[in-house]
Amino acid sequence: GAYGTFSNGASTSVGIANGILLTTGSATNAIGPNNNASSGNCLGTSFSDPNLITLEPNAVHDVCILEFDIVPQCNQLTLKFVFGSEEYPEFVNSSVNDAFGFFMTGPNPAGGTYNGYNVARLPDGITQVSIDNVNAGSHAAYYVNNAGSSSIQYDGLTTQLTCTLNLVPCGNYHFKLAIAD
Repeated sequence: GAYGTFSNGASTSVGIANGILLTTGSATNAIGPNNNASSGNCLGTSFSDPNLITLEPNAVHDVCILEFDIVPQCNQLTLKFVFGSEEYPEFVNSSVNDAFGFFMTGPNPAGGTYNGYNVARLPDGITQVSIDNVNAGSHAAYYVNNAGSSSIQYDGLTTQLTCTLNLVPCGNYHFKLAIAD
């Protein structure tokens, strides 16, 4: 129950028409309105994903991962994503920092390979997306205070973020989306 799909996102504060939802609890908890400052549940599972712990060493609780492979016919791929958390704003810059990564492995047209490269970054290409890095006080242009939302329960979200990746046509690429408490 930690993952699902949605098809009504354009009418919500997510702003993406349809997509995949990965959570560290129950996907149904994402359904608004935002009427509970600490909605959520702990699934009680632990798993140490090697990619996620490079982002946050303590992110081993309630891990949710989706992996897939593609063989693109094009030389560029554009990904759109939004990160939301019920940890906003009360756990910003505390000992809690949920980890989210969108990892890519495959040939890099500039030479070499992408090897678990995290594309979940701000447009500067450096800052990785997390509650500590994107909030009302840090990179606030990409933060949405979702208090009082009628459509999404999470207390805060990022704006819609877009990443355009250069690819080798007909190359084999592996993607892993992962999130953990």
